[in-house]
This record gives sequence, C-alpha cells and structure tokens, in this order.
Amino acid sequence: MLPGFIDAHAHLAMLGELLLSLDLSKARTFDEIVARVAAQAPRDEWVVGRGWDLPEFPSHERLRQDVPVWLWRKDAHSGLANAKALALAGIREGTPDPPGGRIDARTGMLYETATELVERVAPPLDARTCVRRAEEEALRLGVTCVHDACVTDAGTLDGLRLRVHPMLWRPDQRPIPGARAMKLFMDGSLGSGTAWMLDGRGVARLAAADVRACVESGAQVCVHAIGTRAVREALEGLAGAEGRHRIEHAQHIDLDDIPRFRGVIASMQPSHGIADERMMRERLSERERRGSYAFRALLEAGARLAFGSDAPVETIDPRWTYECARRQGLTDDETLRAMTTDAAYAAFMERDVGMIRPGMRADFAVCAGEWPSEVVMTIVDGQVVAG
Repeated sequence: MLPGFIDAHAHLAMLGELLLSLDLSKARTFDEIVARVAAQAPRDEWVVGRGWDLPEFPSHERLRQDVPVWLWRKDAHSGLANAKALALAGIREGTPDPPGGRIDARTGMLYETATELVERVAPPLDARTCVRRAEEEALRLGVTCVHDACVTDAGTLDGLRLRVHPMLWRPDQRPIPGARAMKLFMDGSLGSGTAWMLDGRGVARLAAADVRACVESGAQVCVHAIGTRAVREALEGLAGAEGRHRIEHAQHIDLDDIPRFRGVIASMQPSHGIADERMMRERLSERERRGSYAFRALLEAGARLAFGSDAPVETIDPRWTYECARRQGLTDDETLRAMTTDAAYAAFMERDVGMIRPGMRADFAVCAGEWPSEVVMTIVDGQVVAG
C-alpha cells in the first residue's frame, strides 16, 4: 500500500474528451489518421479527434471534406483543420496571425492561440461528463489527487471523489481576483515547434512583467514554460516572490538559469523526457539538451520537484511516470516523493495527503504486489472508490 498518487499536472476535461472522442494517440502514420477520420461517424456534424503525434506536420488535403474536421495534436498546442472547418472559422489565405498564434492556411495547421478560431465554432462535449470520465480513469489507476492545469470553470469539478487543485485560467491571462492558483502560458511546446527559445525560435505569449503582475495579485502562479527563453522569463517574473510559485514543464532550461530555481517548484513530467528523445536530438543544440529534463541538477540547485503526467498528452498511469523518472536517473525515493509528498506541498495539501501516517487523510493506492505492480484498489478518505 502506498500513499494515493498525486498527479501534479494533468487536464481532466481534455483527458475525458480523449476518452470520449476519436482517439488518434495510437496512430503511427498520416495514412492511418486519414482512414480513421474517414470511418468516424460525425458528432453534431463534425469529426473531432485528439492525440496525433507525427514526425512531420501534416496537411489537410487528404482528409475527408464532406464534414468539418478538427484534429488536436497530442500536446493541444496545435491542430489540423480541413477546408470546411477553416471556412467555418473564417480562415483563408491571408488571414493574419492572432497575437500569440500562427496560421498556416495552406496546410490547415493552426498553432497556439490560432486554435481558438476553430474551437469557437466546433461542437463542445459536455465538460462535466468529460471530467467525470477522466476521474474514473484516474481513480482506477491509483491517482487520488490531480492538479488540474487549466480550469476555466471550477464548477465542472464539483462533486468529485478525486481531490483536485485547480489552476484557474482566463484567455487574456490577466490576474484572477480571489484565485488560489492560476495558470499562465509563456510559450507553446517543442512538438508543435512553438517552444520559445533563447535564439528566438517559437512563439512568445507573455513576458516576465505579465508574470509579476499575477504574482502581485496574491495567487499561486503556475507558469507554463517549456523553451529556454520562456523559462528565463518565468524565472525573472518570479524572482524574489514569496509563495509556492511553480514553473510547469520546465523542460529546456539554459544551464545558467538552473541555480535560479532555488525555492521554485519545478512541476515536471518525466514521461515527456522519454517521448521527446528523438525531437531533442533533431531540434536542440548540445547545450540545450544538457539543460533538458535536468531533474538531478534542479534538485541539487534547491528546487522542489512535483511530478505529473500532462494527461492526456501522456497516460495518467503513475507506473509510467515512475518508470520514466527512474530511466532518467532518479532514485526510487526521489521519484515517489515527487509523486506524493512534494506534489502535495505544491498544492498546499502537505498536512492532509502525500504520505501514510497518523492524522493524515486515508488516501491509498493498493497494489497487487511490489510497486510498480498493478493498482487493484484505490481508497480516498477511507472509502474504496475503485477496485
């Protein structure tokens, strides 16, 4: 029996959408995607899919064109729209890029804030239904708490058995009055080519001054920063700030910036370090790779690690998070601490959950044998909720 696992960075509504819609996460070629889209029955006259991940960015000409099609890339920082979806979104050749986004009308690829143009016209799934489907999946796997990394409506989380630490987000990325924790997006992702690097590559969505304005609101600020420039801007915005502020992902850090993480929570996803190995070799310099997924260096610099999955980008199964961290050189104790005790600290919950001892909440993951074996029972507050 272990403390219930805490996923320090996941997206419940998006995970539910993946589980309830066209799941393209297992597709290995664009031919397979084309075939699966062609066979999919439309929902509300659209075909919406999630989870594709290909070495090259595709183009929409071969997709079915009888209905609008919108296919999120696995990281949700870009997506592919067919001609009908582009037309409904008002996108044509020459449509200007929105602030913080990029449009490729020729291929149908939309990046960062440009994806919102299609999202405004695509039929949504019911958010509460999606969250509850994601809750079932998390509890089944021994996850008893999730830090939900982009919440626009906290009401969708009401009534869950799963503990949730919501990071509130609003599209203009301005301070949210009364928020306990809020999310900011500094840049995009390596996979979508929108990670903001020191040499100017990528897409910049905010700057250090924007982070500082949110810090001054009194909220815990959780800054999505993946590229080296994005991480530096986030660190500058958090410099000297009191509170449990976090950098979400912190994937590619310039070596000079690692010491600046003392006292900062690095909310990271070890599974990305394994999934991105090829891309890092192809897209990053030797220096950039040395500062990528720098778990050991961050611990030695005095950072506190909190591990999550970024589900649905990767599986929410804690066994995979654990395996990936161990492959990247962390010890068993360091890994489990980042998945339990320090993840609890990152959500102000360290007095209630994250370890097994008298006086704590009875949140447990019961395994079939020695960890990391299959979770056969999940207990929250002393009640069996799965298994």
